[in-house]
Amino acid sequence: EIAGPSSSLLIEAQRQMLQFLEGDRKAFDLTLDWESVYNFQKDVLQLTRDIPFGDVRTYGQIAALLHKHRAARAVGAALARNPMPILIPCHRVVAADGHLTGYLGSKGISTKQWLLEREGHRIVGQKLG
Repeated sequence: EIAGPSSSLLIEAQRQMLQFLEGDRKAFDLTLDWESVYNFQKDVLQLTRDIPFGDVRTYGQIAALLHKHRAARAVGAALARNPMPILIPCHRVVAADGHLTGYLGSKGISTKQWLLEREGHRIVGQKLG
């Protein structure tokens, strides 16, 4: 059995994740370790973390918030390396036309669709309806 601060953090993260997946939690209250992410990716992930439950943003909107208006693809690349999916809700980021694109979680786009539908979005043909 593992004991100590890291185990209590993992137990709390598991508790909050289960609450989220069961529909009893809309936001996480965890201290995230940003040591492994730097610069542009960290900026993208921090903005993505702040997208509220039930809302979506486009890759271009996140790029614009970073004052890098032509960096939508770079935003997508940064999200493709998200080390904390769901905790940093990259499933809430979609293409400009509403299509669900790339998701690194298990089962890819179908998981992204499930998460968005769980948050109240209607998805038709892998696109926000």
